[in-house]
Amino acid sequence: MKRPAIGRAAIALAGATLLSATLLSATALSATALSASPAAAQHQAARLAVPACATRQLTVWLGVPGSGAAGTIFYELQFSNTSHATCSLEGYPRIWAFRNGHRVGPVSIHDTMFTPTALTLRPGATVHAVLGIVEAGNVCGSPVTADALQVYPPGTKRAALVGFSFEACPSQSVLHVRVVRRGVGIPGFSQ
Repeated sequence: MKRPAIGRAAIALAGATLLSATLLSATALSATALSASPAAAQHQAARLAVPACATRQLTVWLGVPGSGAAGTIFYELQFSNTSHATCSLEGYPRIWAFRNGHRVGPVSIHDTMFTPTALTLRPGATVHAVLGIVEAGNVCGSPVTADALQVYPPGTKRAALVGFSFEACPSQSVLHVRVVRRGVGIPGFSQ
């Protein structure tokens, strides 16, 4: 029995059909994977739509009194959106002890208790980060008195100064900070 001759056009058509079917299957699988997590997709889209907060949009302040545990006093470092535009914050603030207009010691150490998430701040909204200040006498032999905190909100290049007196170490950081979290921090209660 003789097989019919298959022309080049027929082979090309068969190959194109197979390729199309493969691409359609891959597209369907991708669409299924993307639709499996609509909340994640919405979160990503919302995050991209809201610009990051600039320091000039924020009032940075410290919730007092602090609460102590094992040689560390914890404070609620607050970030309030005092502008007229919605903005977002995500991650860790960078904080230095400040004395007479100069930094004292290295930058704050990240406490990785929580995973950073994007937080949207409408005008008037506040978020917080827990700031732990270790008793300087437990860290270094010659502490100095700082007169402020130099705070860079997450993702910013300009600092805010928060007047606050505490003991700091010139060679080691006594500052430990967690990621910004939703809502106003309540001293002695918030994490």
